[in-house]
Amino acid sequence: MSFGLGDGKAMEPIGPAAERTFAKDKADWDTTLKEVDQVPQPDDQNLRSIAEDLKRRNRPGFWWKFRKTEHLVGWLLHRGTCVYCGKDLIGEQYIRHGWATTDHLLPQSQYPDLDRCPLNTVPACSACNCLKGGLDPSEAPADEPCT
Repeated sequence: MSFGLGDGKAMEPIGPAAERTFAKDKADWDTTLKEVDQVPQPDDQNLRSIAEDLKRRNRPGFWWKFRKTEHLVGWLLHRGTCVYCGKDLIGEQYIRHGWATTDHLLPQSQYPDLDRCPLNTVPACSACNCLKGGLDPSEAPADEPCT
């Protein structure tokens, strides 16, 4: 599922208005990360509150469109970085171009109850998410390292 959105629509075309919109969304994200950094040991409740504030502050921007706050919390936990390859999905504008997704570490098809668990919903670039597919890391052979 791309970005936690459900409509499957492409992002707006590149142009001056799109540049301004992305700049505001990026600024809101950067401000939110500073808020996270102010909390000595953020727990799920802290991060959920910060994510809800981001959604409210950003309406009708990109962050407001996350259907599930828990998915946005997963993005905050990993600071918008692909958990597999380490790409900055916001700074490198992957999210803007539709090349970023919210992945379920343990596949949603096998573990539907974990869909609202921020530790299971993580940012991933589309390429890595495609490569991972429905792989269940808990079933990886013990003698083969995960890559």
